[in-house]
Amino acid sequence: MSLLKFPRLNLLDRMRIGASIAALRYNPLWKPLENFKAEPYLKYSMGKTAYEKIWEPLMKNKLGNYSSAVSLAWFWARVYKRTESLDYPEGGFLDFARNLEDKIRKQGGKFYYETEVTKLTSKESTMLRFKKTGSLDFESEKYDVVIVTLPSFLFFKISPDLPATYINRFKKLTGIGAINLIMRLEKQFLNDGTYWLNMCDIKSPILAVVEHTNFMDKKFYNNEHIVYLGNYMPVTDERFSMKDSELLKLYDPWLKKINSNYKSSLSNFRVFKAPFAQPIITTKYSTKIPPFKTPLKKVYLTNIEQVYPWDRGTNYAVELGKKISKIILE
Repeated sequence: MSLLKFPRLNLLDRMRIGASIAALRYNPLWKPLENFKAEPYLKYSMGKTAYEKIWEPLMKNKLGNYSSAVSLAWFWARVYKRTESLDYPEGGFLDFARNLEDKIRKQGGKFYYETEVTKLTSKESTMLRFKKTGSLDFESEKYDVVIVTLPSFLFFKISPDLPATYINRFKKLTGIGAINLIMRLEKQFLNDGTYWLNMCDIKSPILAVVEHTNFMDKKFYNNEHIVYLGNYMPVTDERFSMKDSELLKLYDPWLKKINSNYKSSLSNFRVFKAPFAQPIITTKYSTKIPPFKTPLKKVYLTNIEQVYPWDRGTNYAVELGKKISKIILE
């Protein structure tokens, strides 16, 4: 109904979008779709006007130069699994992680924070070399099993014993990073109660405005209003090198279009950056995914690139954890 009421498209375009999305949403067979690119399907099925107004800005702002390369299976997953029923851990994901850590510690697990793994070798035995942040001294430890959760290109970087044939087979996998500017506000930003606002403007430096406290009660957040300003982009994008204040200055004219007085209630803001957050899902991606078992003895790979055909999420991380545990136990 929200689509049919959308005022920026004529009725025919709205109906075409609805039919196109329905054709994907109620189709459980994703495998044939990975042979096709998403962009031509969207243009053909929804019409040029609808594509240019809705999907082209979202695709280009999210994927940049890769927007024309992603497969239809990737787009299918975006609509097939989406629902209006959302869950979120009370207290946030930090409390969620701390609870997991506490349970693991009680079972004898150890955590090494502010520690960089610089080398993984697996000839006579499986060894990790690492060092503490700021330290010049390296330490090495022997392990029975290693599960690598890094993106594949970083796994290749720290593992000199990997055969060239393995690296060459999977090195073409690529991905983009993410930037999230989080604002703390004394007053609501999206005053109509909107939780997630996609910026359907190809000129927008912001992909999505997400007012988290329009979903989770602000009582969990010191009675403040929390707003995420999310973006995906390659690490070569100039926004990756901007200071927090410079990024907010870039966003400011767009934010004022939505809420002209937001700065009067802005108490703080901070930018978080991740160099790898979104794999680029090209056609026939199922043939390009690295397996869980690697050429290195007792070394397994489990990362975001293996979530396919889904995109990512806590549910899928748990599912991968169960799969790799079963393989190792067997």
